[in-house]
Amino acid sequence: MAAAGLVVRRRRRVALRAPAAHTGPMPDWGSFSYAFGPLFALGGVGILAWLLRRSSEPADPARDPDDVRAPVIGPLPWREVNRIVVRLRAVGLDPTISSLSDGFRVMVPADDLAPARQAIWSDLHPGS
Repeated sequence: MAAAGLVVRRRRRVALRAPAAHTGPMPDWGSFSYAFGPLFALGGVGILAWLLRRSSEPADPARDPDDVRAPVIGPLPWREVNRIVVRLRAVGLDPTISSLSDGFRVMVPADDLAPARQAIWSDLHPGS
């Protein structure tokens, strides 16, 4: 009952609509959606097992484990390192060049470290 001069408005109930169905590229998987969790877990365990097995394999058998290299000199620019490598090869040693972030390093087998340093010293300071 409305009093004189008062207007009573009725509230309209608005029906909430359900969200629109997913219309993207993924089809409706239906009852197979329960299998995705275990399949992803199984795939992850498989990848992890493969990585662990791969990391536990022995190193390259072609590489000699006694071929331990020791740094002789470095870091230096490429031109200097190349000159030193030519000098060490002339003496009969087996040098290798290692790349660093600030230059290059000359490395020889650990057993040849003293003769390599002596050859470099005699090249840098002749007559000493």
